[in-house]
Amino acid sequence: MIKIEGGKLLIDRISKFAKTLNDGKIPFVLASDLRNMIEKRSLSETSLKNKFRAYSTTPYWRTKKLRPVGKGGRPSKTGRSIFYKGGYRDFAAATKGGTTPNLFASGQMFRAMQAQPVNNAEAKIIFIRDAEAKKAIINNQTREFWGAKKEEQKKLRDNFAQMVKNALRESNLQ
Repeated sequence: MIKIEGGKLLIDRISKFAKTLNDGKIPFVLASDLRNMIEKRSLSETSLKNKFRAYSTTPYWRTKKLRPVGKGGRPSKTGRSIFYKGGYRDFAAATKGGTTPNLFASGQMFRAMQAQPVNNAEAKIIFIRDAEAKKAIINNQTREFWGAKKEEQKKLRDNFAQMVKNALRESNLQ
């Protein structure tokens, strides 16, 4: 029979380590990190694969009921819509002041994107408003921003490994 001195202390340390890993903080922090990576990448107008695709130059009719109300363009005969010969690109230049795609134009979509714990072992990124979730789906079809690049995945793995090391150190197991 082998007797381990301080066996109770070791069990307490292992329990503390297990609680640290199961308290839900690590998945939430990693989901928050990914959310911030998506935001930072989008600010630099970069999708998962390359730079954001330019706005369309296909002729574009926009109803005046939509917000923001378009500036410039040629009003229709009924006055209910506006025609932009240079497409959405002309609308964006006249209304938003630029022709470069900007997912932060109003800031509403990214403010609505939040990390949310699912349980102690999982977290997810959600949109807290349906309108912003729909906007994100449409934007992601033309400018794929939702997800993580290989280097971002590596950074998340490194962050996870560091959190585990910290938990080991705090539990006096390292």
